[in-house]
Amino acid sequence: MEITVRSVTFGGEQYLVAIARDIADRVRTERELRIKETALESSTNGILIADLSGAVIYANRSFASMFGYGEDGAVTERNLEAFFADPTVGETITGHLLDDHAIMQETIGLRNNGSPFHIQVSGSVVQNDAGQPLCIMLIVMDITGRILTDQMKRETYAQLGKNIEQFAILGDHIRNPLQVIVGYAEMIDDPLAEKILEQSRRIDEIITELDRGWVESANVRQFLRKHGDGTEPSVQAFLHSWK
Repeated sequence: MEITVRSVTFGGEQYLVAIARDIADRVRTERELRIKETALESSTNGILIADLSGAVIYANRSFASMFGYGEDGAVTERNLEAFFADPTVGETITGHLLDDHAIMQETIGLRNNGSPFHIQVSGSVVQNDAGQPLCIMLIVMDITGRILTDQMKRETYAQLGKNIEQFAILGDHIRNPLQVIVGYAEMIDDPLAEKILEQSRRIDEIITELDRGWVESANVRQFLRKHGDGTEPSVQAFLHSWK
């Protein structure tokens, strides 16, 4: 409750007039606003609010830090286009939001020092009770780490596929001289020749098992196909090594 007391003079007499008002709704509203403001400021994601023309009205600390703006108010002096490597992205996002009222996309952000980085932007249009747009709110995440990790995975899986194919070729390189050894051993009339042939067969069996371990594993090929660059090692190269 809020009480206002005033001194008034009436008919030569002085009176005190007290006016009491129930401000429970106002206090609750102010408390909710403080909570929301605190939530915006403490968010680990960058949050930016701009007017319908793209001029920045508010940016939380995470946004300012993410884009390299340390001074208070430095962000609010700019337009959306300042935060993207391609300046037209800001205008495109604004137009899309005003048409569809929501957006989510990955793009390249631009820090205050001019360095680019990968970001994910999601946004919406804040409307009044009548459904009229009031402003634009963007939530920005720095996804540079995820992009680099995905790129590293693709390169690793692609290299793994190449290594598998090279392994099949290596099997051929081992078998070719092995066949020569077997041929000479079969021509030798000596008890030791059988030992040579026996060990040669063992080598051939080991290489065959190694080949089959790679080629017949559907899980390996599926894993490479799913996580790599959409290709898989040449099966024909592996099958050729069995011959």
